[in-house]
Amino acid sequence: MLLALAVAVVALAAPASARAGEAMLWACHGPAGQPLPLSFEASGSAGAFVRPTSLVPCQTPGDTIKLGFDNVAPPEGSTALLRVNTPGAGTTLEGVWLGRSVTGPGYFARTSSGELESLPGAGTLGGVFSRAATGSWVELGLRCAAPGCDMTDAAVDFSSIALLVRDDLRPTFTIDSLPSYAAGVFGAVIDARDDGIGLAQASATLGGVPMGSTPLGLSNCRELSPGNASIDLPLADDCPSARRVALALDSRLVPDGVQRLELTVTDAAGNVSAQGLDLRVINHPPVSPTPAPTSTPTPTATPRPTAVPNTAVLHAAKRYTVSKRGALTAEASCPARAAKSCSAALTLRAKLPGRKRAATIASGRKTVKPGATAKVTLRLSSAARRALARRSLTATLTLAGAKPATVRLVRSG
Repeated sequence: MLLALAVAVVALAAPASARAGEAMLWACHGPAGQPLPLSFEASGSAGAFVRPTSLVPCQTPGDTIKLGFDNVAPPEGSTALLRVNTPGAGTTLEGVWLGRSVTGPGYFARTSSGELESLPGAGTLGGVFSRAATGSWVELGLRCAAPGCDMTDAAVDFSSIALLVRDDLRPTFTIDSLPSYAAGVFGAVIDARDDGIGLAQASATLGGVPMGSTPLGLSNCRELSPGNASIDLPLADDCPSARRVALALDSRLVPDGVQRLELTVTDAAGNVSAQGLDLRVINHPPVSPTPAPTSTPTPTATPRPTAVPNTAVLHAAKRYTVSKRGALTAEASCPARAAKSCSAALTLRAKLPGRKRAATIASGRKTVKPGATAKVTLRLSSAARRALARRSLTATLTLAGAKPATVRLVRSG
């Protein structure tokens, strides 16, 4: 059954030709049925449940998330709901694929813009449901719609979701810490932002010679089907909306003189932004044509690589899951060629319900050694934990010295 679901999803999700700026975002299971992370919001009335079949949701190909009622004769209006949020404001939802096995009555699926499908009475639904859709979230669940409803057989097994989204926004970035001239290995710091699916890669060329590329995403920001023309990504929000990264560029690979430096940032939807500037390269100073016969030749010193500033880099995700004790972890790194360890001081601010102004709801600090990545733990204030128990929160995560990143906080499922 589950294998059939995975095969059906693959067939539906492989368009004959991919359009630029379009991406398919997968959760729980991917296009080949592979296990993927799933961040969801669960809610329900007394006597209802939303529970994974394993301790960690979607760990194996056979895992599902079950919705149902322990109280098979619940009051009218009782619900069991599972909600998945679509990406940020810079994207547009175009379609939904749902892998589910349903026994009625009371099943429904919808987006914030309208209904997708329903099974109000007895019956079953299986396989993969697909439909063009818009909205900011996708929700499926069970509902007791009338007095005296019998929910004995009502059940939903959710196995996968795929969202077809469009992202036409190019990333933006600024360039810092460039030297007045290039000698040996030098550094260029890129401060990049993206309001769509998120950042994927930064690269550089000097004088037309590739200087390498650096991934900007975290572990789950990866192409799921590299063998085809479509873009398939996990709906895990590991493609960050903001990232500051230091690139190490070797000027010894090009001749001396004025060379064109081209820096490029690509987002996860394939949108590209580039900036170029002229930079003088000096690695081989001219030698005097008339050497003095009695002088001792002085060896030319090998230029030392220019140290990168010890500025910490925030690996900001779009969504963070907060534990039941109110803790979350964020990642920060220190450039490998930094002169000394970096101080990663993080602050989380949000406007809580009933408050007129945003306030600091968590903070954390850690010292990171050059070339290392560290996890910084932040613990929410009691007021923030109470607010999060009712609904997700939008907050700004700031690393001291860098631009803030907008993130969403969700409670642990």
